[in-house]
Amino acid sequence: MQKREKKVNFMTVPAALRELDKIEMIKGSDNEYRLDHAVTATQKAILNVFRMTSNDIKMKAKNLSAELACELP
Repeated sequence: MQKREKKVNFMTVPAALRELDKIEMIKGSDNEYRLDHAVTATQKAILNVFRMTSNDIKMKAKNLSAELACELP
């Protein structure tokens, strides 16, 4: 028996944007902002098209948290 290859899924631009829109940050009790959930495999595949990784997203979240901390009184 031959193995079946993985089915290729195609995603529309609006669907890809909706998927990336699910990446969100929350403010913790220590006033630090963190990613709410881990980046999913689908989101990683979309980010890969733009030559980005989940580590890039984590770094941007950390930088944004630092910027927001500087703006707080």
